[in-house]
Amino acid sequence: LLQYNDTFSRAAALSPSIWVSPEKLSGLVGRAKLEPGTVLYMDYGSQEMGSHEGMRREFAEMCSKIMVRGIHLTSRLVPGGTHSEASWEKQLPFVFHTLMYELD
Repeated sequence: LLQYNDTFSRAAALSPSIWVSPEKLSGLVGRAKLEPGTVLYMDYGSQEMGSHEGMRREFAEMCSKIMVRGIHLTSRLVPGGTHSEASWEKQLPFVFHTLMYELD
């Protein structure tokens, strides 16, 4: 979405691995050439974060940086959510609602 925004203007990131390299991702967010109307859905399951305060903080900081860039962002911490396809499947109504924003 960020690197190829001229091709992809809408995306979903379920359980994104922000914690792997937050500095690189932050740099990409800061320098990306963005088209108006870019839309992003991101979430994490509360069970996958557990008591990792650093993951919660990095998720919140990344969401803030994304919104400052003007991306229409829906971000959620899913109660009881896990890092699994079964959990992600339950989020699809939220994902599609976000990705269809202003397309009706």
